[in-house]
Amino acid sequence: MKKLTFTIIFLLSQAFLLAQTEDSCLPNGITFYTQEQIDNFQTNYPGCTEIEGDVAIEGDITSLAGLNVLTSIGGNLRIGADPDQYSYGYTLLENLSGLDNLTTIAGDFHLGRNLSLTKLTGLENLNFIGGDFHIGFRYHYYNSLGWWWQIHGNALTILTGLENLNHIGGDLAIMYNGSLTEPTALENLTNIGGSIMIRNNNSLTSLAGLDNLSNIGGDLVIMANDSLTELMTLSNMNSLEGSLHIGMVHITDDWEDITDEKDCYTLGNPSLTSLNGLESLISIGGSLGLAGNNSLTNLAGLENLTSIGGEVLLIDNASLTSLTELNNLISIGGNLSFGYLEWWPNYFQGNVLNNLSGLENLTSIGGDLQIDRNDSLVNLTGLENLTSIGGGLILGRWSGNSSLASLSGLNNLASLGDYLSIEKNDVLADLSGLESLNSIGAYLSIANNSSMTSLTGINNLASIGDSLLIENNEALVNLSGMENLVSIGENLKIYNNDAITSLVGLDNIEAGSITDLYIENNNSLSTCAVQSVCDYLVAPNGTIEIHDNAPGCNNPGEVEEACLYISIPEINGKPKFNIYPSPVGDFATLSFEGKEPGTSKVILYNSTGIKVKTWKFIITENGQNNLVMDLSTLPPGMYCCRMQVGDVVMMRKLIKQ
Repeated sequence: MKKLTFTIIFLLSQAFLLAQTEDSCLPNGITFYTQEQIDNFQTNYPGCTEIEGDVAIEGDITSLAGLNVLTSIGGNLRIGADPDQYSYGYTLLENLSGLDNLTTIAGDFHLGRNLSLTKLTGLENLNFIGGDFHIGFRYHYYNSLGWWWQIHGNALTILTGLENLNHIGGDLAIMYNGSLTEPTALENLTNIGGSIMIRNNNSLTSLAGLDNLSNIGGDLVIMANDSLTELMTLSNMNSLEGSLHIGMVHITDDWEDITDEKDCYTLGNPSLTSLNGLESLISIGGSLGLAGNNSLTNLAGLENLTSIGGEVLLIDNASLTSLTELNNLISIGGNLSFGYLEWWPNYFQGNVLNNLSGLENLTSIGGDLQIDRNDSLVNLTGLENLTSIGGGLILGRWSGNSSLASLSGLNNLASLGDYLSIEKNDVLADLSGLESLNSIGAYLSIANNSSMTSLTGINNLASIGDSLLIENNEALVNLSGMENLVSIGENLKIYNNDAITSLVGLDNIEAGSITDLYIENNNSLSTCAVQSVCDYLVAPNGTIEIHDNAPGCNNPGEVEEACLYISIPEINGKPKFNIYPSPVGDFATLSFEGKEPGTSKVILYNSTGIKVKTWKFIITENGQNNLVMDLSTLPPGMYCCRMQVGDVVMMRKLIKQ
């Protein structure tokens, strides 16, 4: 009886342990370092078919046959190097036979540094990866010598074995597989939850195998694939929630160490001749980047693209001559950049476009329009329907656009939310093409344009939100074309313009809108006594630097003296306002031409800003009105006369003998 009882208890305990093993198999995961561990797996873990934790396999392992009972992994599966730390992990596997019953990986699947792995046979039943699937990767790390990375590729030539994979919840990365010719066997993939990165597969000639891919939840990045010639197999992709990058800009992580081209370069696809295959793509939620694709001559394949939510960057595409295939593009949410990079630009090239035809339906740009380093670009035709730019407009900055002769194409641009920078355009003679522009949200910089002789074309500009800078335009003779500018938000700077003789054209800027005034090193500039400058010198708001110009404009005193003799025409409806004689004696006559009856107030200040006299009088009729001012009690010296008629304020200097 006791023996029977013991036997029953023993059998029950074994059944309980077996049930416990089946229900809770390795919740903390397991790492296989030796072939012996693989071979003994079923002995050491009887009944274990579903591992709940992570699985890692690395070392001198040549076969996974001992794992043929596995059906699912609840965590990550890593075969080879560790993607999350500096690692010399590897395997000697030639294929993945032994994982034949594996259907599900709930976490990530990483394959890296499997130097004998030529194919993925053994994964034929795998249909679900809940996280990322990385076929090759790199680990980024920092030491005392700077930033480095470990590259962990594989010897794969094909992806045979993945025919039943239909779900990837995270990213798909195919990287550093130098012998891989095409990603065949992925035909059942229709959706990717995250991004796709295909880079540094030097033998990859096509993307055959991605034929049924229709939606990508993140970005699509295709870069540094030296043999890739076409994208035809992406023809079913109609939605991209993230960005599309065909080639990318690389800038070293150690920014303080940038010295030459080895630190900054583009990672393009040098054999790619066409974007055909992207015809179904209608919208891009993120950005569009085309960089370093030196065989790409046009954008055929993007004919149906209507909107881009982020920025567009076209840089270092040495053969790109046409944008005509973008003729359905209506809006860009971020910047539109042709050849421009804000940081370390001298290590990159622009494009060989000679115009922007193809952008005729583009009506709005949410960010900046940036055009630099496009030495074949002669005009901006193609932008005729662009009416507003939410950010700024850069027309040359770092190296300019050496053939840009006309701004035609911007004729309907009315406003800029940010700055306007026109710099280093060697053959640009004037600003014709900007006739509709009436406001700039930030600064206006016109600099280093060696052939610019006038500012004609910007005649309707009324306001600038920040500084006005006109610098190093050696052929600029005058500032005619800016007569309608009445307000700037900060500084007025006129520097190093050798041929300019007069500031006429800036007459109408309200002096109160100028913060600091800089007029320097303009060798021929002798006439600075225009109304805006004269009014500012009466009541300055900040720093005054006037020097190293021609006689008459060599210091503030010379300009102030010239201001006493300027003729005051009627400007923008303001009444004419003069004081005579000049200099005055005990009496002076203030003469002004009124537009309608009203009240006028005249205040006289001495040179220290103290109010010394006030007059009020009623304007009874239109036309000429005169006020005789008794100055007999005042000592000789310089005075400022301020006259207000309604909302109009005018100021003049006078000298009493």
